[in-house]
Amino acid sequence: TPFVGREAELAKIRRLFQDPDCRLLTIVGLGGSGKTRLALQVATQAIGEQGSAFPDGVFFVPLAPLSAPEFLVPTIASVLHTPFSRQGTETLEASQRADQALQTQFLDYLYEKRMLIVLDNVEHLLSPVCGEEGGADLLITEILSSAPGVRLLVTSRERLNLRGEWVLEIAGLRFP
Repeated sequence: TPFVGREAELAKIRRLFQDPDCRLLTIVGLGGSGKTRLALQVATQAIGEQGSAFPDGVFFVPLAPLSAPEFLVPTIASVLHTPFSRQGTETLEASQRADQALQTQFLDYLYEKRMLIVLDNVEHLLSPVCGEEGGADLLITEILSSAPGVRLLVTSRERLNLRGEWVLEIAGLRFP
């Protein structure tokens, strides 16, 4: 679809991502305000750039269908086409160990990568909503500390309130 009316925000995101300290940018706005469309446009332009800052790829991960944070790593890993295995999950304890091993493999995989990962609709997977056992905010923190070449563009109805988070608040489009 044509991209209309968010050129200023798009330019601002491009400027922010030129700053090496901007590794986590959250686009915040009400439902239907255009967060996803803006993030898709950023991703599309990043893919098309000559000499991209993301030689290992640009990936869009829709999180709206997820019902719980334990599906985050498998979902992101699937989008990144990573060959991780989650073996030995016959008991709850074995399943928890397998989940931890999968997350370790995932973070190790990201360590040397230079990529942009767009996490769309993250608000329902945050720790305050899901409990303290491991929401999307905790995984994002681990990615940022484990993978210095990875940048995250997140869309959410609320701020993540994480250290190092840069926020771009958007409202509905203006009209005459």
